Amino acid sequence: MPQLLKKVVECTKEAETKAAHFENDAEKTDATEVAIRDLMEKMEEMKKVKKETTAAAAPATVAESVTFITHSGQKSTKPV
Repeated sequence: MPQLLKKVVECTKEAETKAAHFENDAEKTDATEVAIRDLMEKMEEMKKVKKETTAAAAPATVAESVTFITHSGQKSTKPV
């Protein structure tokens, strides 16, 4: 009987160790998922800012690229 009891104690300790490792891995996974979610949110925010910046800069770019013809027939970037 003592050998059986000893084996049960060994198996219990081994199971507790595995459970602790599993719990530790689960906590790391949760932290990783939170970090990934935060990064995704920041990337979305950066995309919005980039889109807004591009939209705000676009009219100036278009206006700068327009060429006007003056009364004398010369080209100008300023309206007549």
